[in-house]
Amino acid sequence: MTWRHTAPGRQALSGQGSYRNGGRWNPADTVATLYLAQPKQACLAELQRLVATQPVVQFPRDIHEIEVSNLDVLDLTSTEALANVALTADDISGDDRSACAAVGHAAHFAGFHGVVAPSATRTGIVIAVFEPLPPGHLTLLGTTSLPSTPP
Repeated sequence: MTWRHTAPGRQALSGQGSYRNGGRWNPADTVATLYLAQPKQACLAELQRLVATQPVVQFPRDIHEIEVSNLDVLDLTSTEALANVALTADDISGDDRSACAAVGHAAHFAGFHGVVAPSATRTGIVIAVFEPLPPGHLTLLGTTSLPSTPP
């Protein structure tokens, strides 16, 4: 299971927000990307990090449970894999996302469905899933509301 937070009413399986704004693994205006986290605590920690850096994030938030299957991803979960693409743990957790975005852009160009890497909060993993994605790889299992900032 993976988890994702969105503003209420946003499509759980759409990466259009990251297309407009960019993200750690996708430069703005290049590829729509869904950001998923595992375990749920990693999703909540990523939300806390977002709130700390962008205080305009509004609550409540929707927390989506999403099943992922058969994705061909660039696996960067080991220190060796990060080094192979000239990244470090500091690149993953730092505020400058440009090096990670360049790797994500290259992974998309190479035909990967996404990137799996340590969470910037170091509480789990993040799976950045590039769109468009053939049907059947992501299944929304449920959505709950988070009324306020996670503890």
